[in-house]
Amino acid sequence: MLRCYTSMRAGVFLLAVFLQLGVLYAQKPNVTLCESTGDTSRRRLRGPGDDTAVTLAPCTMAEGGWEEGQLMPEPFRAEIAVVALADGKIYAMGGYGDVSKTVERYDPKTQKWETVAPMPEGRHHLMAAPLLNSDGSLGDSFIALGGFTGDWVDRAPATNAFLYNATTDKWEWLPPLPLPRAAGAAVTQPETGKVYVVGGELSGNEMLIYDPATFTWEVHDEGPPRRREHVGAAFLDNELLVIGGKWETDGSERTSVDIFDPDTSKWTNGPQLNHMRAGFAVGVMNDHVVVAGGEVVFAIDQQAGPYALTSVELLPSRRLCQHQQAKATSALAALKTDTADDTTGGLKSTLEALAAQPCAEQDASSWKWTEATALPQQIHGTGGAVLDGRFYVVGGSTKAMANKPEGHLQIYTPAFEPLDEQTA
Repeated sequence: MLRCYTSMRAGVFLLAVFLQLGVLYAQKPNVTLCESTGDTSRRRLRGPGDDTAVTLAPCTMAEGGWEEGQLMPEPFRAEIAVVALADGKIYAMGGYGDVSKTVERYDPKTQKWETVAPMPEGRHHLMAAPLLNSDGSLGDSFIALGGFTGDWVDRAPATNAFLYNATTDKWEWLPPLPLPRAAGAAVTQPETGKVYVVGGELSGNEMLIYDPATFTWEVHDEGPPRRREHVGAAFLDNELLVIGGKWETDGSERTSVDIFDPDTSKWTNGPQLNHMRAGFAVGVMNDHVVVAGGEVVFAIDQQAGPYALTSVELLPSRRLCQHQQAKATSALAALKTDTADDTTGGLKSTLEALAAQPCAEQDASSWKWTEATALPQQIHGTGGAVLDGRFYVVGGSTKAMANKPEGHLQIYTPAFEPLDEQTA
Protein backbone atom coordinates (compact mmCIF):
# COMPACT_ATOMS: atom_id res chain seq x y z
CA MET A 1 0.00 0.00 0.00
CA LEU A 2 1.34 3.42 -0.93
CA ARG A 3 1.97 5.71 2.00
CA CYS A 4 0.64 9.29 1.56
CA TYR A 5 2.75 12.28 2.59
CA THR A 6 0.82 15.56 2.56
CA SER A 7 3.36 18.03 3.87
CA MET A 8 6.16 19.54 1.82
CA ARG A 9 8.66 18.51 4.49
CA ALA A 10 7.50 14.91 4.35
CA GLY A 11 7.65 14.96 0.57
CA VAL A 12 11.21 16.20 0.56
CA PHE A 13 12.13 13.56 3.14
CA LEU A 14 10.62 10.76 1.07
CA LEU A 15 12.38 11.97 -2.06
CA ALA A 16 15.68 11.91 -0.19
CA VAL A 17 14.96 8.38 0.99
CA PHE A 18 14.25 7.17 -2.55
CA LEU A 19 17.45 8.83 -3.76
CA GLN A 20 19.41 7.00 -1.05
CA LEU A 21 17.80 3.71 -1.99
CA GLY A 22 18.34 4.50 -5.66
CA VAL A 23 22.07 4.64 -5.07
CA LEU A 24 21.90 1.37 -3.14
CA TYR A 25 19.88 -0.38 -5.86
CA ALA A 26 22.09 1.03 -8.63
CA GLN A 27 25.11 -0.46 -6.93
CA LYS A 28 23.33 -3.74 -6.14
CA PRO A 29 20.15 -4.06 -8.22
CA ASN A 30 19.04 -7.28 -6.50
CA VAL A 31 18.77 -5.83 -3.01
CA THR A 32 15.75 -7.19 -1.12
CA LEU A 33 14.46 -7.22 2.45
CA CYS A 34 15.60 -10.22 4.48
CA GLU A 35 14.62 -11.67 7.81
CA SER A 36 16.89 -12.87 10.58
CA THR A 37 16.84 -13.43 14.33
CA GLY A 38 19.14 -12.24 17.09
CA ASP A 39 22.37 -13.21 15.35
CA THR A 40 24.73 -10.30 15.92
CA SER A 41 26.65 -11.12 12.74
CA ARG A 42 23.68 -9.75 10.79
CA ARG A 43 22.26 -6.23 10.87
CA ARG A 44 18.83 -5.72 12.34
CA LEU A 45 16.66 -3.08 13.95
CA ARG A 46 15.35 -3.79 17.43
CA GLY A 47 11.94 -2.58 18.47
CA PRO A 48 11.30 -0.85 21.81
CA GLY A 49 11.31 -3.30 24.70
CA ASP A 50 11.45 -6.31 22.40
CA ASP A 51 14.72 -7.65 21.02
CA THR A 52 12.91 -9.61 18.31
CA ALA A 53 10.22 -7.09 17.31
CA VAL A 54 11.93 -6.01 14.09
CA THR A 55 14.40 -8.37 12.47
CA LEU A 56 14.59 -7.07 8.92
CA ALA A 57 17.38 -5.54 6.91
CA PRO A 58 18.25 -4.99 3.23
CA CYS A 59 20.33 -7.76 1.76
CA THR A 60 21.50 -9.18 -1.54
CA MET A 61 20.33 -12.77 -1.77
CA ALA A 62 22.61 -13.76 -4.64
CA GLU A 63 25.82 -12.40 -3.12
CA GLY A 64 25.76 -14.17 0.23
CA GLY A 65 28.45 -16.39 1.68
CA TRP A 66 28.82 -20.06 2.52
CA GLU A 67 30.44 -21.55 5.58
CA GLU A 68 31.24 -25.14 6.42
CA GLY A 69 29.48 -26.33 9.56
CA GLN A 70 30.26 -29.20 11.89
CA LEU A 71 30.60 -32.50 10.02
CA MET A 72 27.79 -35.00 10.47
CA PRO A 73 28.55 -37.98 12.72
CA GLU A 74 29.95 -41.07 11.03
CA PRO A 75 28.98 -43.15 9.17
CA PHE A 76 28.31 -40.38 6.65
CA ARG A 77 25.22 -40.69 4.46
CA ALA A 78 23.78 -39.58 1.12
CA GLU A 79 20.28 -39.72 -0.39
CA ILE A 80 18.84 -38.48 2.89
CA ALA A 81 15.85 -36.31 3.80
CA VAL A 82 16.22 -33.07 5.76
CA VAL A 83 13.73 -30.81 7.59
CA ALA A 84 13.76 -27.92 10.10
CA LEU A 85 11.38 -27.70 13.06
CA ALA A 86 10.14 -25.07 15.51
CA ASP A 87 12.74 -26.13 18.09
CA GLY A 88 15.32 -24.33 15.94
CA LYS A 89 17.07 -27.53 14.87
CA ILE A 90 17.78 -29.39 11.60
CA TYR A 91 16.91 -33.08 11.25
CA ALA A 92 18.58 -35.49 8.78
CA MET A 93 17.24 -39.01 8.35
CA GLY A 94 17.76 -42.23 6.42
CA GLY A 95 20.44 -42.64 3.82
CA TYR A 96 22.02 -44.85 1.23
CA GLY A 97 24.66 -47.50 1.84
CA ASP A 98 23.33 -49.41 4.83
CA VAL A 99 19.67 -48.42 4.25
CA SER A 100 19.89 -46.36 7.39
CA LYS A 101 17.31 -45.86 10.15
CA THR A 102 19.51 -43.15 11.63
CA VAL A 103 18.14 -39.72 12.50
CA GLU A 104 20.48 -36.94 13.54
CA ARG A 105 19.70 -33.45 14.80
CA TYR A 106 21.86 -30.35 14.37
CA ASP A 107 21.61 -27.40 16.76
CA PRO A 108 22.87 -24.17 15.12
CA LYS A 109 23.27 -22.52 18.54
CA THR A 110 25.68 -25.12 19.88
CA GLN A 111 26.92 -26.15 16.41
CA LYS A 112 26.68 -29.78 17.47
CA TRP A 113 25.00 -32.93 16.18
CA GLU A 114 23.18 -35.49 18.28
CA THR A 115 21.45 -38.77 17.46
CA VAL A 116 17.74 -39.07 18.22
CA ALA A 117 15.28 -41.96 18.03
CA PRO A 118 15.76 -43.99 14.82
CA MET A 119 13.06 -44.45 12.19
CA PRO A 120 10.94 -47.60 12.54
CA GLU A 121 12.46 -48.93 9.30
CA GLY A 122 15.53 -48.03 7.26
CA ARG A 123 15.11 -46.09 4.00
CA HIS A 124 17.16 -44.28 1.39
CA HIS A 125 15.91 -41.83 -1.27
CA LEU A 126 13.07 -41.06 1.15
CA MET A 127 11.08 -37.84 1.41
CA ALA A 128 10.17 -35.75 4.45
CA ALA A 129 8.19 -32.61 5.25
CA PRO A 130 7.48 -30.63 8.43
CA LEU A 131 3.99 -30.33 9.83
CA LEU A 132 2.84 -26.76 10.40
CA ASN A 133 0.92 -24.89 13.07
CA SER A 134 -2.42 -23.30 12.18
CA ASP A 135 -0.69 -19.97 11.42
CA GLY A 136 1.64 -21.63 8.90
CA SER A 137 4.69 -21.60 11.18
CA LEU A 138 6.88 -24.64 11.76
CA GLY A 139 5.54 -27.19 14.24
CA ASP A 140 7.30 -29.76 16.40
CA SER A 141 6.76 -32.77 14.11
CA PHE A 142 7.62 -34.03 10.63
CA ILE A 143 6.60 -36.95 8.47
CA ALA A 144 8.99 -39.29 6.64
CA LEU A 145 7.56 -40.85 3.50
CA GLY A 146 8.30 -43.72 1.15
CA GLY A 147 11.88 -44.24 0.04
CA PHE A 148 13.65 -47.35 -1.16
CA THR A 149 14.02 -50.55 0.78
CA GLY A 150 16.95 -52.79 -0.05
CA ASP A 151 20.25 -51.92 -1.71
CA TRP A 152 20.45 -50.37 -5.17
CA VAL A 153 20.16 -53.58 -7.17
CA ASP A 154 17.14 -54.91 -5.26
CA ARG A 155 15.59 -51.54 -4.38
CA ALA A 156 11.84 -51.18 -4.24
CA PRO A 157 9.78 -48.04 -3.49
CA ALA A 158 7.86 -48.17 -0.22
CA THR A 159 4.48 -46.85 0.91
CA ASN A 160 5.28 -46.41 4.60
CA ALA A 161 4.67 -43.08 6.34
CA PHE A 162 6.05 -42.26 9.77
CA LEU A 163 5.49 -39.31 12.12
CA TYR A 164 8.29 -38.03 14.35
CA ASN A 165 7.52 -35.81 17.36
CA ALA A 166 10.55 -33.81 18.48
CA THR A 167 9.02 -33.03 21.87
CA THR A 168 8.65 -36.70 22.83
CA ASP A 169 11.46 -38.08 20.61
CA LYS A 170 9.10 -40.80 19.45
CA TRP A 171 7.87 -42.19 16.13
CA GLU A 172 4.45 -43.45 15.15
CA TRP A 173 3.03 -45.06 12.03
CA LEU A 174 0.73 -43.04 9.78
CA PRO A 175 -1.69 -44.25 7.10
CA PRO A 176 0.48 -45.49 4.22
CA LEU A 177 0.85 -43.68 0.91
CA PRO A 178 -1.80 -44.82 -1.60
CA LEU A 179 1.02 -45.58 -4.05
CA PRO A 180 4.73 -46.37 -3.56
CA ARG A 181 7.16 -43.47 -3.89
CA ALA A 182 10.94 -43.00 -3.73
CA ALA A 183 13.37 -40.36 -5.04
CA GLY A 184 10.52 -37.86 -5.30
CA ALA A 185 9.86 -34.71 -3.30
CA ALA A 186 7.56 -33.85 -0.41
CA VAL A 187 6.62 -30.28 0.50
CA THR A 188 4.12 -28.69 2.89
CA GLN A 189 1.63 -26.11 1.62
CA PRO A 190 1.79 -23.15 4.07
CA GLU A 191 -1.83 -22.08 3.51
CA THR A 192 -3.41 -25.47 4.30
CA GLY A 193 -0.73 -27.54 6.03
CA LYS A 194 -1.23 -30.34 3.50
CA VAL A 195 1.79 -32.32 2.30
CA TYR A 196 2.24 -32.78 -1.47
CA VAL A 197 4.32 -35.69 -2.81
CA VAL A 198 5.48 -35.43 -6.44
CA GLY A 199 7.75 -37.37 -8.75
CA GLY A 200 9.55 -40.59 -7.99
CA GLU A 201 11.48 -43.50 -9.50
CA LEU A 202 10.01 -46.89 -10.37
CA SER A 203 6.53 -45.56 -9.64
CA GLY A 204 3.61 -43.71 -11.20
CA ASN A 205 3.25 -40.01 -11.91
CA GLU A 206 0.20 -39.29 -9.76
CA MET A 207 0.48 -36.52 -7.16
CA LEU A 208 -0.26 -37.65 -3.60
CA ILE A 209 -1.67 -35.20 -1.03
CA TYR A 210 -1.76 -35.88 2.72
CA ASP A 211 -4.05 -33.94 5.07
CA PRO A 212 -2.70 -34.15 8.64
CA ALA A 213 -5.97 -32.73 9.99
CA THR A 214 -7.92 -35.79 8.82
CA PHE A 215 -5.07 -38.35 8.52
CA THR A 216 -6.14 -39.07 4.96
CA TRP A 217 -4.51 -39.27 1.53
CA GLU A 218 -5.81 -38.01 -1.79
CA VAL A 219 -4.59 -39.16 -5.20
CA HIS A 220 -4.41 -36.44 -7.85
CA ASP A 221 -4.27 -38.37 -11.13
CA GLU A 222 -2.75 -35.48 -13.08
CA GLY A 223 0.77 -35.18 -11.72
CA PRO A 224 3.53 -33.03 -13.21
CA PRO A 225 3.37 -32.99 -17.04
CA ARG A 226 6.97 -34.17 -17.15
CA ARG A 227 7.49 -37.45 -15.34
CA ARG A 228 10.70 -37.32 -13.34
CA GLU A 229 12.62 -38.44 -10.25
CA HIS A 230 15.42 -37.10 -8.04
CA VAL A 231 13.33 -33.94 -8.30
CA GLY A 232 12.93 -30.83 -6.13
CA ALA A 233 9.75 -29.05 -5.06
CA ALA A 234 8.74 -25.89 -3.20
CA PHE A 235 5.67 -23.75 -2.55
CA LEU A 236 5.97 -20.10 -3.56
CA ASP A 237 2.95 -17.75 -3.46
CA ASN A 238 0.69 -20.76 -2.87
CA GLU A 239 1.86 -22.41 -6.09
CA LEU A 240 3.72 -25.72 -6.19
CA LEU A 241 6.94 -25.65 -8.22
CA VAL A 242 8.32 -29.01 -9.38
CA ILE A 243 11.93 -28.37 -10.30
CA GLY A 244 14.59 -30.14 -12.37
CA GLY A 245 15.28 -33.82 -11.73
CA LYS A 246 15.80 -36.71 -14.11
CA TRP A 247 13.48 -37.55 -16.98
CA GLU A 248 12.47 -41.06 -15.97
CA THR A 249 12.20 -42.46 -19.49
CA ASP A 250 15.89 -41.99 -20.31
CA GLY A 251 17.51 -40.82 -17.07
CA SER A 252 18.65 -37.48 -18.50
CA GLU A 253 18.62 -34.43 -16.24
CA ARG A 254 16.29 -31.51 -16.87
CA THR A 255 16.08 -27.75 -16.43
CA SER A 256 12.30 -27.64 -16.70
CA VAL A 257 9.95 -26.35 -13.99
CA ASP A 258 6.25 -27.28 -13.75
CA ILE A 259 3.89 -25.14 -11.67
CA PHE A 260 0.67 -26.41 -10.07
CA ASP A 261 -2.06 -24.03 -8.90
CA PRO A 262 -4.07 -25.71 -6.10
CA ASP A 263 -6.96 -23.29 -6.65
CA THR A 264 -7.49 -24.29 -10.29
CA SER A 265 -5.82 -27.74 -10.28
CA LYS A 266 -3.99 -26.70 -13.46
CA TRP A 267 -0.33 -27.15 -14.46
CA THR A 268 1.68 -24.53 -16.34
CA ASN A 269 5.30 -24.15 -17.44
CA GLY A 270 7.64 -22.21 -15.17
CA PRO A 271 11.01 -20.53 -15.86
CA GLN A 272 13.74 -23.01 -16.69
CA LEU A 273 16.80 -23.50 -14.53
CA ASN A 274 20.13 -22.29 -15.88
CA HIS A 275 21.68 -25.70 -15.14
CA MET A 276 20.43 -29.27 -15.33
CA ARG A 277 20.39 -30.89 -11.91
CA ALA A 278 19.01 -33.88 -10.03
CA GLY A 279 19.31 -34.90 -6.38
CA PHE A 280 19.75 -31.34 -5.10
CA ALA A 281 18.78 -29.26 -2.06
CA VAL A 282 15.76 -26.94 -2.16
CA GLY A 283 14.41 -24.27 0.19
CA VAL A 284 12.36 -21.06 0.30
CA MET A 285 14.07 -18.08 1.92
CA ASN A 286 13.13 -14.40 1.89
CA ASP A 287 10.49 -14.96 -0.81
CA HIS A 288 12.97 -16.77 -3.07
CA VAL A 289 13.27 -20.43 -4.04
CA VAL A 290 16.88 -21.53 -3.70
CA VAL A 291 18.35 -24.70 -5.24
CA ALA A 292 21.88 -25.93 -4.58
CA GLY A 293 24.07 -28.75 -5.82
CA GLY A 294 22.86 -31.86 -7.62
CA GLU A 295 24.38 -34.08 -10.26
CA VAL A 296 24.43 -34.54 -14.02
CA VAL A 297 24.90 -38.11 -15.23
CA PHE A 298 23.18 -38.37 -18.62
CA ALA A 299 23.53 -34.86 -20.00
CA ILE A 300 21.21 -33.80 -22.81
CA ASP A 301 23.51 -31.02 -24.01
CA GLN A 302 27.19 -30.75 -24.81
CA GLN A 303 28.28 -30.97 -21.16
CA ALA A 304 30.00 -34.22 -20.35
CA GLY A 305 28.80 -36.15 -17.32
CA PRO A 306 28.89 -37.46 -14.75
CA TYR A 307 29.66 -34.63 -12.37
CA ALA A 308 28.35 -33.16 -9.12
CA LEU A 309 27.46 -29.48 -8.96
CA THR A 310 28.45 -26.51 -6.83
CA SER A 311 25.93 -24.32 -8.68
CA VAL A 312 23.31 -22.35 -6.71
CA GLU A 313 20.28 -20.62 -8.28
CA LEU A 314 17.54 -18.31 -6.98
CA LEU A 315 14.00 -17.66 -8.22
CA PRO A 316 12.24 -14.64 -6.67
CA SER A 317 8.54 -14.49 -5.94
CA ARG A 318 6.52 -12.80 -8.66
CA ARG A 319 5.06 -10.75 -5.79
CA LEU A 320 8.41 -9.85 -4.27
CA CYS A 321 7.65 -6.12 -4.28
CA GLN A 322 4.31 -6.62 -2.51
CA HIS A 323 5.92 -8.92 0.06
CA GLN A 324 8.58 -6.31 0.80
CA GLN A 325 5.91 -3.64 1.20
CA ALA A 326 4.04 -5.76 3.74
CA LYS A 327 7.17 -6.63 5.71
CA ALA A 328 8.40 -3.04 5.78
CA THR A 329 5.00 -1.75 6.88
CA SER A 330 4.84 -4.33 9.67
CA ALA A 331 8.37 -3.47 10.80
CA LEU A 332 7.61 0.24 10.92
CA ALA A 333 4.52 -0.43 13.01
CA ALA A 334 6.71 -2.16 15.59
CA LEU A 335 8.81 0.99 16.06
CA LYS A 336 8.08 4.05 18.10
CA THR A 337 6.49 6.68 15.91
CA ASP A 338 9.07 9.25 17.02
CA THR A 339 12.08 7.05 16.30
CA ALA A 340 14.77 9.11 14.63
CA ASP A 341 16.46 7.67 11.58
CA ASP A 342 19.89 8.61 12.85
CA THR A 343 19.41 6.14 15.73
CA THR A 344 18.76 3.24 13.35
CA GLY A 345 21.79 3.44 11.08
CA GLY A 346 19.59 4.38 8.11
CA LEU A 347 17.39 1.29 8.34
CA LYS A 348 14.24 3.24 9.18
CA SER A 349 14.63 5.23 5.95
CA THR A 350 15.00 1.99 4.02
CA LEU A 351 11.83 0.59 5.57
CA GLU A 352 9.92 3.81 4.83
CA ALA A 353 10.94 3.66 1.19
CA LEU A 354 10.13 -0.03 0.79
CA ALA A 355 6.71 0.45 2.38
CA ALA A 356 5.93 3.25 -0.09
CA GLN A 357 7.45 1.83 -3.28
CA PRO A 358 5.13 1.34 -6.27
CA CYS A 359 4.81 -2.25 -7.48
CA ALA A 360 4.52 -2.70 -11.23
CA GLU A 361 3.07 -5.83 -12.77
CA GLN A 362 5.89 -8.23 -13.63
CA ASP A 363 6.39 -9.28 -17.21
CA ALA A 364 6.44 -13.07 -17.56
CA SER A 365 9.68 -12.96 -19.57
CA SER A 366 11.49 -11.23 -16.70
CA TRP A 367 10.75 -14.00 -14.19
CA LYS A 368 14.03 -15.93 -14.25
CA TRP A 369 16.45 -17.93 -12.17
CA THR A 370 19.65 -16.10 -11.24
CA GLU A 371 23.04 -17.42 -10.22
CA ALA A 372 24.08 -17.12 -6.57
CA THR A 373 27.36 -17.73 -4.75
CA ALA A 374 28.45 -21.32 -5.45
CA LEU A 375 28.75 -24.03 -2.82
CA PRO A 376 32.24 -24.58 -1.40
CA GLN A 377 31.84 -28.34 -2.03
CA GLN A 378 30.13 -30.05 -4.97
CA ILE A 379 27.33 -32.29 -3.67
CA HIS A 380 24.34 -34.42 -4.68
CA GLY A 381 21.97 -36.76 -2.88
CA THR A 382 21.66 -34.01 -0.31
CA GLY A 383 18.82 -32.30 1.54
CA GLY A 384 18.07 -28.67 2.31
CA ALA A 385 16.24 -26.67 4.99
CA VAL A 386 15.79 -22.99 5.83
CA LEU A 387 16.02 -21.85 9.45
CA ASP A 388 16.38 -18.36 10.93
CA GLY A 389 17.43 -16.68 7.71
CA ARG A 390 19.97 -19.31 6.64
CA PHE A 391 19.89 -22.15 4.12
CA TYR A 392 21.40 -25.47 5.26
CA VAL A 393 22.63 -28.05 2.74
CA VAL A 394 23.12 -31.30 4.63
CA GLY A 395 25.03 -34.47 3.81
CA GLY A 396 25.20 -35.96 0.34
CA SER A 397 27.83 -37.45 -1.94
CA THR A 398 30.72 -35.49 -3.44
CA LYS A 399 30.94 -37.74 -6.49
CA ALA A 400 28.25 -38.10 -9.15
CA MET A 401 26.71 -41.51 -9.80
CA ALA A 402 28.45 -42.81 -6.68
CA ASN A 403 27.90 -43.05 -2.95
CA LYS A 404 30.82 -41.03 -1.59
CA PRO A 405 29.43 -39.10 1.39
CA GLU A 406 31.80 -37.01 3.48
CA GLY A 407 29.35 -35.59 6.03
CA HIS A 408 29.36 -32.01 4.77
CA LEU A 409 27.17 -29.31 6.29
CA GLN A 410 27.15 -26.18 4.11
CA ILE A 411 25.38 -23.03 5.36
CA TYR A 412 24.36 -20.00 3.28
CA THR A 413 23.71 -16.50 4.64
CA PRO A 414 22.59 -13.63 2.37
CA ALA A 415 24.83 -10.56 2.11
CA PHE A 416 23.38 -7.98 4.50
CA GLU A 417 23.95 -4.32 3.78
CA PRO A 418 26.32 -2.44 6.15
CA LEU A 419 23.73 -0.68 8.30
CA ASP A 420 24.62 -0.04 11.93
CA GLU A 421 22.77 -2.11 14.52
CA GLN A 422 20.98 0.27 16.81
CA THR A 423 18.21 0.13 19.36
CA ALA A 424 15.10 2.08 18.44
